[in-house]
Amino acid sequence: MDDLLYKIALTLIPQVGPVTARNLVSYCGGARAVFEANGRELQKIPGIGPAIARNILSREALERAEQEIAFLEEHQIQALFYLDDAYPRRLRNFPDSPPILYYKGQASLNTERIA
Repeated sequence: MDDLLYKIALTLIPQVGPVTARNLVSYCGGARAVFEANGRELQKIPGIGPAIARNILSREALERAEQEIAFLEEHQIQALFYLDDAYPRRLRNFPDSPPILYYKGQASLNTERIA
């Protein structure tokens, strides 16, 4: 669950889209590591300037992620991060696919055909 906080927060950082989120995870080594990095380390990552580094360091995304997790738990909604085994393989290959998918109920998103 603790890791989920950082994964969700990554998607809530202003000016960070799917491609940049994946880039941050790749360079830092994980979603948590993105938020543990300092401003200088973050700005060494291609595409990360002072504004995005400030957005990460502000911790606002982490606070919003805590609220998001409470909502997910209350409504029994699951989240899949793009590095999770259950994340759809066909989507994983697209650099601009959503870093997190939300779903409710039971579903195998890696079956040959869904419908």
